[in-house]
Amino acid sequence: MGMLRSATGAKWPPAAERASTGVDCDYSFGNSVEYMRRANEETFLVLQIEDQEAVDSVEEIAAVEGVDLLFVGPAGGTSWP
Repeated sequence: MGMLRSATGAKWPPAAERASTGVDCDYSFGNSVEYMRRANEETFLVLQIEDQEAVDSVEEIAAVEGVDLLFVGPAGGTSWP
């Protein structure tokens, strides 16, 4: 597992660094600046804790700016040591 260090790919500029080509389907909604502002307000970033390494690092993961929720799936932990 690669440790999450940043959630910047989940939000549009200027809030973060999500890339755009300018021809994404997102731009078909009209004003791109307004779209990105509103999308940033409405984006909810959820991460699933999937293995023992993530459990051991859960506080560090939760502290990453932009992460809104962590969860363990319904079968989570069944195969962890």
